Amino acid sequence: TVNFSGGINVSSMTFETDYTLLPGEGATLFAQETVLSNGSSLTLGDGDHRFSGFESLVTGGENSSLTVYMKTDASSALQNLYVYGALRLRASSQSGSWMLGGASLHMMAGSTMVFGSDAGTSIGAGQTVIAEGSLNVYAQNVSDSNTYLWNLEGGENVSTGDTLTFNGTSNPTVAGNITYAGNIVSGAQTGSTVTFTGNIQAESFKVAHYYGRVHMADNELEVNKLWVGAGGGYDNSLYGALDLDSGNVTTAGQVRLAELGHGVLNVNQGSSLTVTGSNDTHSTSASFLLAHWAYSGELNLRGGSLTALQTSMHLSWDGTGIFNAASGTADLQGMDFWASGSGSFRGSFLLGGATFGDAR
Repeated sequence: TVNFSGGINVSSMTFETDYTLLPGEGATLFAQETVLSNGSSLTLGDGDHRFSGFESLVTGGENSSLTVYMKTDASSALQNLYVYGALRLRASSQSGSWMLGGASLHMMAGSTMVFGSDAGTSIGAGQTVIAEGSLNVYAQNVSDSNTYLWNLEGGENVSTGDTLTFNGTSNPTVAGNITYAGNIVSGAQTGSTVTFTGNIQAESFKVAHYYGRVHMADNELEVNKLWVGAGGGYDNSLYGALDLDSGNVTTAGQVRLAELGHGVLNVNQGSSLTVTGSNDTHSTSASFLLAHWAYSGELNLRGGSLTALQTSMHLSWDGTGIFNAASGTADLQGMDFWASGSGSFRGSFLLGGATFGDAR
């Protein structure tokens, strides 16, 4: 452990074992390059000695780590925080108004944000995280009451080739707004749930079939593509499920289920789904397709509102599509039960609660 005061300004620093640097009041640290050898750790500050800023290009060997204690009060000089690798947030001692001292947090392309079991129940109210490319957000055994309050924006260089991924082993709520020009892939491990209550604008939102359930509630989802049961390898035993719950308004240019696995989309009481696309061709490029590949695609209308006036609902292609209208309102241009070019009919329409005989 090294205590220092004043300023340190060097071209490079190399650490071959574990070190802790503790700054005095007003101390500064700058290094053009910081190198961590294999198995070494560098800790800058502690709970009583915090940095107002640290600028360096940090490279680390295998099993190396860097921990920085930053000032986050109004007097902090911190303006921008750039993360190129993984950032694990431990916010248990922070209040709901935690804002990194007003600094902007930039998660660079290919980086990861990890929320562990010691994260607080509310993180980042009023804070904006800027994803400068593809970003993975992972919740690791956090409590069910954990809520991400920060807003997330895609940087100016984000394109449709970038992906924002939400996953993990918990049941968190993402309450901040998301604006991202790329694709969002979300889910949770089997038996887990991710709930979104902030507004979302993106190129696409995909519920991966190898995860559990995703919920949308009291928010607006606006995307060009909404896919449920997508991504990953082929696995006939897994599925992805998306629940549109009360207060949700979803608008999508294209809705597709069962891309690479079973897909279930529930339009529940108080929610609405509008398909705006106009591709009504009998093909896999149709704007509204329930069962693309050889899996089941199931759309359940359970008291919500479903609208598709510029394209028919294509119930199947290689898979088996089911439209189950238990209750609610559906305003459709039409329904196409015909599957792929073989001429078979694999789609089915269930009206009301009847499973046989007259619909009711």
